[in-house]
Amino acid sequence: MGNQLGLVLAGFGPMIAGVPLAPGVTGWVPVAVFATVCMLVAAVSVYFSRETFKTPIEELVGPYLAGTARRRELLAAETAAGQQARPATQLP
Repeated sequence: MGNQLGLVLAGFGPMIAGVPLAPGVTGWVPVAVFATVCMLVAAVSVYFSRETFKTPIEELVGPYLAGTARRRELLAAETAAGQQARPATQLP
């Protein structure tokens, strides 16, 4: 998701930077502020992200698979109990 949003921002970056561009000697300052804000967002994202370089793929996928299995168990239990099954988006 972050990659896709980043690509959208990068794709529209020149247009977004052109909007605050002002004429004159200091017209570049708003563009520099925009670029700095983008770099700060990227730096904060990198700082708070988890390093997964040497983590086996099984450990990365484990929490997702456990949650999916739990949702399937809940759905099966509701169906077996005779309750109407809820859509997957409403399961806890």
